[in-house]
Amino acid sequence: MSATRCAVGLLLLWAWGSARAQSSPSLPYRHESCSENGRVCLIIEQLDTESATLTLRTTATSELTVTLDAEVENVELSTPLPVTAVFEGSQTKTLVRLRRAKRGLAWRYKNVHYNWNWGTARARHDDSVLYRLPFEPNHAVRVIQGYDGGISHTGPMRHALDFDLPEGSLVRAARDGVVADAIHTFKTAGTDKSYRERDKANRVLVRHADGTFGYYGHLKPGGVFVREGQSVTAGQPLGISGNTGYSRGPHLHFEVRTAVDGTQWQTFPVRFTTQQGRGLTLEQDKSYSAAR
Repeated sequence: MSATRCAVGLLLLWAWGSARAQSSPSLPYRHESCSENGRVCLIIEQLDTESATLTLRTTATSELTVTLDAEVENVELSTPLPVTAVFEGSQTKTLVRLRRAKRGLAWRYKNVHYNWNWGTARARHDDSVLYRLPFEPNHAVRVIQGYDGGISHTGPMRHALDFDLPEGSLVRAARDGVVADAIHTFKTAGTDKSYRERDKANRVLVRHADGTFGYYGHLKPGGVFVREGQSVTAGQPLGISGNTGYSRGPHLHFEVRTAVDGTQWQTFPVRFTTQQGRGLTLEQDKSYSAAR
């Protein structure tokens, strides 16, 4: 899973010259552009020949953290860039007000862009919680990549787990929570960087009581049983395992995470209750069975 799984970037090129610039549209001017899934929208408003605003609107049932940045020339800013803000679900906030710094000289703002992640840096994982294995208890499943795995579980994903779960297997919630995101429309898989950068994996994201999020990835096309805003309990079916997104083959990716800011996130090491023992930290290349 890459940063773009919970950090969707938007790139706009925007430039304004002096008040006499002939290429400028009539004022006031408003431009809005949204991320592919519509979670975050950037609104640029040129108010007059001297000022503009950069506003973000979010649509979600859980917290989002967004980092906004731009390149500016001859501009006074209401707040330094980049700026990071937390959105409590669906909200609209004007993050930056821009004004020409020196009259008579051209002023510009361009390359306005943002990244976002689920959650907030305020979240603290409750280490007393023991997780259920996210699959059926009728057979042992091998951990094909564990914490600090050498293939892809490095950096912000260092505390992620990949389970050798055959396509079509039932995926169950590892912990109680509320569904923040449920995506089932992706159909393909591959190791090209575009799969990783844009997070083309079908997935379910569950917000926990401590503000962290459980991520269940690479689900089957159409294989998601839950919807955004739905409460789920540990052991409840979430969907069907598959092979979508950044993947070499069928497996289930599971991690517990939250945002650091809009461009970075962190994962947390968690412990499980299994048939092999209680309070275990799972190890790569070992097999575990879900407790009944």
